[in-house]
Amino acid sequence: MFDIIIDILGFVLEVLFLDTWFDSSKSMYKLRIDELRKQQWFDELYSDYRYSYIINNKRKVRAHISKHNNFKKLKKDQELQHQFTKMVKEASESIYFKVRLLRVVRKNGLRHITKRNHDN
Repeated sequence: MFDIIIDILGFVLEVLFLDTWFDSSKSMYKLRIDELRKQQWFDELYSDYRYSYIINNKRKVRAHISKHNNFKKLKKDQELQHQFTKMVKEASESIYFKVRLLRVVRKNGLRHITKRNHDN
């Protein structure tokens, strides 16, 4: 009985506090995105749907922007801007490759891929 009460209390606290924290964190993230979009290099990157998807959904990229120090440096340092752009583009290429591979597996089955690899 005690375990059930603790579980219910934990759930209520989680809903009350974590939802509030995530909402404010998400809005802070959106504010940072809006601030970065004022810069030409980021706006060009973000305008491409492939890269905006990565920026909004890839945990590593979101974490990079979410950290205050990284965000401040990213606005000013051209080398960091170049590294960030490279990180986003590499993540996009990785996802693109995985999607293509998944389509081949769904269409032809796993044997097709393994057979092709053995032929080379």
